[in-house]
Amino acid sequence: MFINSQANAFCLPGGKVGVTNSLFKFTANDAELATVIGHEIGHAIARHGGERMTQGMVQQAGAQAIAYSTKEAVYVTAFGLLSNVGAILPYSRVHEYEADYIGLMLMAKAGYYPRAAISFWKKFGKGDNDWQIRELLSTHPMSKKRLEEMEALQQKAREYYDQAPQKHGFGEQL
Repeated sequence: MFINSQANAFCLPGGKVGVTNSLFKFTANDAELATVIGHEIGHAIARHGGERMTQGMVQQAGAQAIAYSTKEAVYVTAFGLLSNVGAILPYSRVHEYEADYIGLMLMAKAGYYPRAAISFWKKFGKGDNDWQIRELLSTHPMSKKRLEEMEALQQKAREYYDQAPQKHGFGEQL
């Protein structure tokens, strides 16, 4: 756990997962915390960090090619903005949905009730009324779309939960 005023969790290279203390105000029980940790482990399993590094190198090579071919800084800036909004950010949201999926299945296999993910993401995304606009410029999906995706995965996650050798349900209250 890291002390920080911003509620966040992260996965470092090598698969180490961290959670800031501020995130705990959104987690009422072990299962909601398992949602977050499973999500971050999902990034590690899917090797999203390596993919992002590769994307950054490709983007940088494109910017260098433009800078070399024209001495106009405005073209390099435009390329950076357009490649970010048109390719990097949408692909980052794909990573987030993939980590959500992997994390939900992992928590269910570990015996944590999958509906806890819905509960957590509802609290964490509270106030996302203008989510469509903000999602366009964000690496993370906003809560409404994320909740729709989580709802669609509940039946499959419940099958894994039902097969778990030990059921923790919502776990202990935090």
